[in-house]
Amino acid sequence: MYAKCYSLTAQLSNKNTLEFLPHSKDYYLTAFNPCDYLETQTPTPNFDKWLNFISNDDEDRKKALLAGLYMILNNRNDWQLTLELIGEPGGGKSIYLEVGKMLSGDDNHEAITLSILNEDKARDIILNKTFLYSSDQAKYIGDASILKQISSGEEVTFNPKNKPPFSTKVKAIIAICSNTLPIYKNDGGGMDRRRVIFPFTRSVDENDRDVNLVDKLRAELGGIIRKIYDTFPQADEALKALFKQKNSKEALELKRKNDHILEFIEEFHLLPQVTSQGLVMGSNRGVPPFESQFIYDKLYWCYLLFCNAHGRNDKSILKPSDLMQELTQAFKTAGYKIRFATKPLGQRKLYTNVIFKDKSSTIEKWRNM
Repeated sequence: MYAKCYSLTAQLSNKNTLEFLPHSKDYYLTAFNPCDYLETQTPTPNFDKWLNFISNDDEDRKKALLAGLYMILNNRNDWQLTLELIGEPGGGKSIYLEVGKMLSGDDNHEAITLSILNEDKARDIILNKTFLYSSDQAKYIGDASILKQISSGEEVTFNPKNKPPFSTKVKAIIAICSNTLPIYKNDGGGMDRRRVIFPFTRSVDENDRDVNLVDKLRAELGGIIRKIYDTFPQADEALKALFKQKNSKEALELKRKNDHILEFIEEFHLLPQVTSQGLVMGSNRGVPPFESQFIYDKLYWCYLLFCNAHGRNDKSILKPSDLMQELTQAFKTAGYKIRFATKPLGQRKLYTNVIFKDKSSTIEKWRNM
């Protein structure tokens, strides 16, 4: 029952029905929000000023940021989404996490890193928590399987010291704060569809920073909760706002800058179906010199040339089979309604439905990198 309720000073509320109930030990609550739910709107000047700044005067972004707080407050783990706050230091990312911690309630949140989540002997710290946050995530290129298990409601395996291993679900919201966007290797889109990304592109001027802002926001917590529910009287409205941010132009642009596959496919179009007009997929055999015109005859060779032009090392270069998997998701992420496809045609060559947008322009662009 405790996961469905959150406790306020004088009462508790069912997160799903918003019904208010008297306190009772039968609910087994171990934490509470030190404020009361307010029946009427209450001014929240400090919260409003901060929210306006991190929203960049964009109403859709503001609504999505509030929707993220709604998801934390009500522990909507069933939405299967994660929050990623990426960009400039001093831009308000850490304050967002602090507000999330307040909304989740004392003792219901836990600091993590993506590396800790991958260690079955160390991740028992997340048990019985409803909000997991990484306040200063280092650059990460790695596995996303545990993130997917938590956000999708699957059981996670734990192997604590001096105790037998076990598996259980962790019904928590995850928020990651970092200067760079995490890259999940060979994900095949499993994590991409869960990520709600908020780029932070500006920082607060040193003269305008308020060292007491967190305390001021804590004093406004009751009004903040009221504002969240006034903005989203129906849960679906918050979910729609998060999906709109997930597919926003600013989120896609940040992914392009951090995902070399998304940048690579900017040079190509998709045909409705696979024909001999499309590029042959190719392999790592018989690769011609990068300065040769033949390098543009096969899609995988184009990919190798692209990686070379960008100085990518061998460890980060995908194999042909992995590239095909990533291309499927990348074109989908970029907004293509047509799916990337391959098909054996004449002489059993594996053709694709990929063509150059402007081959001569691409050649000139890659040669001048």
